[in-house]
Amino acid sequence: SLTANPFDDYEAMFWAYTSNQSQEWDSDIKTGSGTIIFNGVDPSEEGENQWPINPRMYKVCLMREGYVNNTETGTLLGECKELKIKIDKKQIRKVDKKAEVRAKKSEYQVGEEVNVLFKLPIKVANSWV
Repeated sequence: SLTANPFDDYEAMFWAYTSNQSQEWDSDIKTGSGTIIFNGVDPSEEGENQWPINPRMYKVCLMREGYVNNTETGTLLGECKELKIKIDKKQIRKVDKKAEVRAKKSEYQVGEEVNVLFKLPIKVANSWV
């Protein structure tokens, strides 16, 4: 649901702060408007996930973080929005045809170092093999 507060349900995948204030939030903070640009740069604020995020549907929410009785709280400030991350079909075909991961040898002894060759035809930040 786009109106449900996601704070207590799961850990945020990524987050960005719209203020550099280190003090706790209160009801006197002024409202405003603005734009947040997701530009593909690896954010420094992340949970267990890494950038770039996998193509699929996501939920983006504007929230206010705070503490009540030494417990972290998150207040949903408006309805969440859906965000769809897509991958270009040309990139999919290129990866399907040219991406490769293979061992240098077909057999290894216990304790022997395994050497692997890999090739990825497109640039991907934080790639893991």
